[in-house]
Amino acid sequence: MDNTALLWSAIQKLLAAVVQIASCTIVNHETVRYEVERATAVASRVLASGASPQEQHLIMVLRKCSSLLNRVVTARLAVMSSSKAELRRSRLPKDKLGILESWFVDHRKHPYLNPICTERLMRATSLTRLQLQNWVSNRRRKEKQMKVAPEIMALLN
Repeated sequence: MDNTALLWSAIQKLLAAVVQIASCTIVNHETVRYEVERATAVASRVLASGASPQEQHLIMVLRKCSSLLNRVVTARLAVMSSSKAELRRSRLPKDKLGILESWFVDHRKHPYLNPICTERLMRATSLTRLQLQNWVSNRRRKEKQMKVAPEIMALLN
């Protein structure tokens, strides 16, 4: 893989992490830290090998993505550490919510339940069909209401 492709791949992973953190209630911060470290290592390797002007531009974009990711993680951690009285509590246990959020992220392009997914999620979460349908419907609505900056959308497309 050439340097430009490596840089684009790192940028896309960082932006995906930004979108995931901004839109999901449960995030694996270790995974995010790993992606940032990996992207930084890619940028360092490219710079060490003598970066072209295009690669230098991509490294600048990568650094901006890292900075954006850092701000989003910091904001998310601040919200998570605020008092419980200020937080809106989920009515579902964290383990069940994690399963549902994971399914939603995996099916982001078409977040609609089919009979097979419904049965699997019912078994995995011990929720009723109606509870699952309501959760997925509410999550789609929440996703639709969220706004992503045009700059991020342009980079994701």
